[in-house]
Amino acid sequence: MKKKFIVGIVSLLLAFVPGTALSQLGPPFQPLQPPTTASEATQTQKYTSEQYKFSFDYPKGWKVQEQQGAVNVNEPQNLAWVTMWRITQNVDPQTYLQNIETQLKQQWQNYKVTSRSEVKIGSIDALKVEGEATSQGKVWIFTLLVLHQNNQAKFMVVSGIVKEQYANLSPVRERIFNSITLQDTGEAVTSQQTQQQTQTTQQAGDGSEGIEILRNLARGGNPPPLSQITPPSDWVHVSHPTIYMLKLIRPPDWKEEIMQDPSGYYGGIKIISSDNQASLYVYCSVVFGAVTLEEGIREGIRLLTGSSPQVDIVVEDDLHRFISAMWPGADARFIAFRYQDKVGALSCMIFPMSGATQVHLHACIGPKEKFDHLTKEVFVKVFGWAGAGGYITPAPRG
Repeated sequence: MKKKFIVGIVSLLLAFVPGTALSQLGPPFQPLQPPTTASEATQTQKYTSEQYKFSFDYPKGWKVQEQQGAVNVNEPQNLAWVTMWRITQNVDPQTYLQNIETQLKQQWQNYKVTSRSEVKIGSIDALKVEGEATSQGKVWIFTLLVLHQNNQAKFMVVSGIVKEQYANLSPVRERIFNSITLQDTGEAVTSQQTQQQTQTTQQAGDGSEGIEILRNLARGGNPPPLSQITPPSDWVHVSHPTIYMLKLIRPPDWKEEIMQDPSGYYGGIKIISSDNQASLYVYCSVVFGAVTLEEGIREGIRLLTGSSPQVDIVVEDDLHRFISAMWPGADARFIAFRYQDKVGALSCMIFPMSGATQVHLHACIGPKEKFDHLTKEVFVKVFGWAGAGGYITPAPRG
């Protein structure tokens, strides 16, 4: 079947919702069974992920599912859940934790932190955050853990318990936490990653610094300080007329173009520099049929360059593990390229749906000699204000 990019509204179906987006609920109106009792919770079994090299104990009767880089553990009635994944980025634990919290604040309502502490999981140091959040009318008590060694984040745990069951289920959750064992904390760097890093370093002065900043944003590591991504007060707010979650901010001397389809199947915002040499856009699409990341990236390059040229790709990062841990089923990739006298960068994220695929693109391009400056003064401020970190965040429900 011929694939055609028909762009659409950002999904309201892919929100990161405690206990639902991370597992499959039972059929509607299924009667609830009594929650896990203390005696039942003492009967445990071990789960080992051979692929990601970690293990933990969990109560019998709880459901465990490993998919796309993350392991999800759910109480039978979805009154509690734990999700965990290995961290492959080279990023300090505080930065990684801040990035996770930024994402969760966008997805959860009434996000409130009640405590922050440093703990040990076995012999491994961990940063711990506890708090409350609301989802689908329920209040959840959540806990975040970032296990780290040598000032490098190694392992992430996100969990939630329905507030009414916290006293009953929190001891069970703590036993899961304390049983976590990392079999191998070393993270290998592939030869492809090494080659890409070398290329970026060697090309310093012609957009390489900007590429590295955007790359770190997309990977969730080493973000610029808040002061650097905060836009000036005179910047102009831009909203899409039909896609309410598409909101950007631009410098006062830049202009915007709204991409809108009356059918509601696509839309986007593009901002353009006063000299027409640089641009940034956010583009959201629904394609009826299956779409690959490669096809999404080609479409992004076409939108950036105005054609479908051969470009020199200098960085290509697979973001699958980071994205799928937050939004199961999603996949994403970051690329940076050189084309004629310009440098471009884009993040493409896809969400498979029933009979269709959502494609989200964040992208920017500019003259190579100005790309570093544009990135620091415009691109990171626009992406940072949008709360996207280099990629589009799915809109929460309701």
